[in-house]
Amino acid sequence: MEQRRLSAAPRRAAVYARTATAQPRDGSIEDQVRMCQALAERERWVIVETFSDHGVSGSTVLRPGYQALMSAMRSGAVDVVLAERFDRFSRNPGHLAALHQAAESAGVQIITLSEGEITEATIGLEATLEALYLKELADKRRRRRV
Repeated sequence: MEQRRLSAAPRRAAVYARTATAQPRDGSIEDQVRMCQALAERERWVIVETFSDHGVSGSTVLRPGYQALMSAMRSGAVDVVLAERFDRFSRNPGHLAALHQAAESAGVQIITLSEGEITEATIGLEATLEALYLKELADKRRRRRV
């Protein structure tokens, strides 16, 4: 008897995009979503939901799109989350670690166009880079006041 391979169901993907200002320097929500859609198409993933926060700082997780993304992960509605860069989720290393832990607990993979698959090593590197960025930003602000 011939055995037939059953094709696995396509992975269900969510896209998350964020801009910190109303006039973003680093690409619009639409640009971020379009790039993530292209990746999903190449990988043959089905985008089931797109979440976004426009003009909201990454220093807080109290963002409607981010909270809806977290709910979708916890409910099992998605298998993979896509974003342009890891800092689109947050600029706070503790928040990034909590996001990664929540994704792992839900069996969800996080992939960004810049960093690829997010792992514990990515978390450590991003925490270091964000701490340096925030220190540099604070130094610039101090110099402007003098």
